[in-house]
Amino acid sequence: MTSNSKRPRMTVYLSALLATGVAQDLYAHAGFKQPLMEGVAGSKYVSSDNAVTITHGCNSNKGGEANGQPHRDVIALSVLFPDFTDTSKVIIRQSAGTVPPQSGNAKTTPTGTGTQGDEFVMPDLSHDIVNATNTLALPASLTLDLGGDQLFANTIPIVDAKGNVRGWQGWSGPRPVRGPVLLESFKKPDGTEVSTTGFSPFRLSNTIQFQPTSCAKKLQIRVAVANWCLKGKSSYHRPDRADIWIGSMTSKFNDPELMPNASVENGGSGAIFWPTLTINRDLAKNPVPSSCTSSDYDTVYIEPKPEDIDTYLPISSARYPKGAGEKYWPTP
Repeated sequence: MTSNSKRPRMTVYLSALLATGVAQDLYAHAGFKQPLMEGVAGSKYVSSDNAVTITHGCNSNKGGEANGQPHRDVIALSVLFPDFTDTSKVIIRQSAGTVPPQSGNAKTTPTGTGTQGDEFVMPDLSHDIVNATNTLALPASLTLDLGGDQLFANTIPIVDAKGNVRGWQGWSGPRPVRGPVLLESFKKPDGTEVSTTGFSPFRLSNTIQFQPTSCAKKLQIRVAVANWCLKGKSSYHRPDRADIWIGSMTSKFNDPELMPNASVENGGSGAIFWPTLTINRDLAKNPVPSSCTSSDYDTVYIEPKPEDIDTYLPISSARYPKGAGEKYWPTP
């Protein structure tokens, strides 16, 4: 739901060729509209429309998301995919099962021996994804189209130093165009909030294929997402200025109150929230080998490194089209 029914219809497409990937749906958080199927020859899932979803506005996350504090309207968004062209720029993991809730203050994704519910780092995806190598993280191409009816009136691509488009950023204005916010503060007569979901759409062409010898049943591409509800330097110490959806804190994104549920000390569950686009193996056309057992890993992951998040996730204060022309935490 947006706060202005007269918002201009945005039909500008920012097309970018990424060398593969994207992330799992997260209930009631930032996530993705739907998972994908691997691009096996003859599969109807090779091309698909999708969207990043924002399902609530910011509040102080002290005490966890269900702390009863009101949610603010969302005014800006930033989405960063891993660098699929370079294994040195990403973290690759494998796991057997779901990662359990973590204790402590915004803990990093656990590493270990590959036991149920645990993850450990591996050098590359060459044993699991066709044509992946020790230098190329994911070889299949992903065509990313930013457009359709975008969530915010202003949208720019995130382009890294090598010229790869890695994601996008959007904001409601006022420059260069004043547009609507994502309305999350609307209340019913009894004072309860109306839950709304915003979609930031993109279109992709997925040709990722699992190695026939791999035991993996799914690839989960973890994507860094931030949404803001306040802007300007005066908001930089407000606990309701933003929600940051990443698996662990970084040097810049280092406030656990902005990472919903991450901080046990602040009353959260300690759960790790990566907005994750899942690519499922087509088990009918590409079954796992009979030699795979329940003790083998069943999921592989790829995520951006913390330094990449710090470099590309913040919204620049430079003038449009290089930035929003205003300050959103943690931009200095």
